[in-house]
Amino acid sequence: SAKSASLWTDLCALPDGIETTVGERGIMLSGGQRQRVSLARGLHRSYDLLLLDDVISAVDHETERRLINTIRATGSSDDSKTQTRPTTIIVSHRISALAHADMILVLDNGKLIATGDHQTLSVLEGPYREALLHQSGKENSED
Repeated sequence: SAKSASLWTDLCALPDGIETTVGERGIMLSGGQRQRVSLARGLHRSYDLLLLDDVISAVDHETERRLINTIRATGSSDDSKTQTRPTTIIVSHRISALAHADMILVLDNGKLIATGDHQTLSVLEGPYREALLHQSGKENSED
């Protein structure tokens, strides 16, 4: 799980490796390292439901890409007749983390205002499209 959460290199660099005491609430770790430790813990066991709350907000884009691929692969099943696919819920403001989701729920002030996949929501006027344009640097360009 540490390797799949892009944490292995960081663990090897710690004074006592995986046995290093990192302090209360991981005080010795960066925000991104704490997020990856949480993800590794979540992926360590099989699950029916995995809830990830902004698990990639403190990582660089390359690490984000690897983590999203790991999360997607972990939820896949090779034999759909014998296993049900686990559910993963990702809470995020990063559109890139949501782009491959089967279903996206858009909330505004605690109210559900839109649902759909990335392709559907990216063309609808509203907060999802605005965030997509802002994060891609296209918010002031013509369509």
